[in-house]
Amino acid sequence: MLSLLGHRHVDAFVAGLDDLVYGNPTHNIPPASERIANGKIALQALSDFRNAKKNGG
Repeated sequence: MLSLLGHRHVDAFVAGLDDLVYGNPTHNIPPASERIANGKIALQALSDFRNAKKNGG
């Protein structure tokens, strides 16, 4: 039923908790640990950008 609401198709894939936590290579879902690591890199890059902008660089 959730697949019908989310994707308008009865047989559509809906990611479960295990898929989101551990990843699912079949559906190109990275594990949470990888997404957290990528988020930390992105936050550091944003911080560096803001500091460079503030310092005129």
